[in-house]
Amino acid sequence: MLVARGVTELRWRDESGDRFEQGDADLRWCAGRGFAVSISKLGDRYAWVGSDGRRWWQFFLKAEPSTLRWGSLAPAAVAAGGPAAEEGGGGADESLRSLAGGTPSPVLLGLRPLVPRAGAAPEVRGELLWIECEPEGRARVEAAFDPKSLAPLRVRMSVPGGATVLSSFDGMLPVETLGTAQGAWPRMPRRVRIEAPGVKQAPSIALLLSLESARADADAADRPLLYDLDALRERFAPQDVKELP
Repeated sequence: MLVARGVTELRWRDESGDRFEQGDADLRWCAGRGFAVSISKLGDRYAWVGSDGRRWWQFFLKAEPSTLRWGSLAPAAVAAGGPAAEEGGGGADESLRSLAGGTPSPVLLGLRPLVPRAGAAPEVRGELLWIECEPEGRARVEAAFDPKSLAPLRVRMSVPGGATVLSSFDGMLPVETLGTAQGAWPRMPRRVRIEAPGVKQAPSIALLLSLESARADADAADRPLLYDLDALRERFAPQDVKELP
């Protein structure tokens, strides 16, 4: 399980027009279960986004009225690494549809390792070293690395029909790992910017996440209700609920 803290900015367009939110972010990711992000201002939570790998959701708790937007990723759980992600299969744009709900894939956030596809050959484009990685459902994933340090710098996810999401990484953050010497701590991107023009239900999306700390603990007790849409809906009691296709 990984817990990270930082600040986030989210810009998107929905039926109400252009929107913008900014605040402190607390991110929790449990591989095989899902992830949750709480966004707050001055300690007052105003948004909660997440996914269980089968559905994505986005709560705006301080909106008038309070709102919930959610959608299905079925039949595959590629967007959040949830239980169904390990079963294979997948629709054409599960990860992109989840981003339309404010819940980008862990691959785009730099949380999950970038594994080259079997037989893929690296290719230099511009000043970066690109290679095709294992797909997310039917989405094609490419990653770009610094040719000298091999630090990850870009992730591009595209699906049939031309929809594309680009994620850019800047700087690396050590992930405090219990039971591991500090020099052996893994690293993850410190700053992530995700852009998705033309995704269904959101003509354009820009997400900026700047992390200040991260901690991993494989033996820590998790809280399953954080990844349970029905439990969250009961807890937050949103007044305006809409399912997006």
